[in-house]
Amino acid sequence: MFPLDIRHPALWAVLVVAGLIAPFAVYPIFMMELLCFGLFAAAFNLLLGFGGLLSFGHAAFFGSGAYICGYLLKEWGLSPELGILAATACCALLGLLIGAVAIRRQGIYFAMVTLALAQIVFFLCVQAPQTGGEDGLQGIPQGRVFGLFDLAHTVSVGGRTCR
Repeated sequence: MFPLDIRHPALWAVLVVAGLIAPFAVYPIFMMELLCFGLFAAAFNLLLGFGGLLSFGHAAFFGSGAYICGYLLKEWGLSPELGILAATACCALLGLLIGAVAIRRQGIYFAMVTLALAQIVFFLCVQAPQTGGEDGLQGIPQGRVFGLFDLAHTVSVGGRTCR
């Protein structure tokens, strides 16, 4: 078992404090990417671990959310918070549409339907003029999240400038 009891309040307090300090102690862009991939893995774990459904379609939501958020920030001039919320709402609608088709299948058929629908989303994103095609979105503005975290912050690591 675990050496620490995960239900212990002191452990949760330490994790909350570490989570609040992390964006100031670690490179913020890396921290956001880490949280995004953690959320991606948690969603996959819920679907496969608790639902027993193997899905190959998670990337459709991940990628379309990124494209929608980037497009809204670039073309509509939304703040990063509003762009993320709007992209989340659009991905929820996309999930409703894909789920209505895919949930009627089980086993390998569910996996293949989610893969096919994810490929449809991929080809729509590559062909749409708003996404920049194979070159992707260019010139997405980098603002501040919640007025605290500067997304345009640069860091010098080993003599090299990193964004």
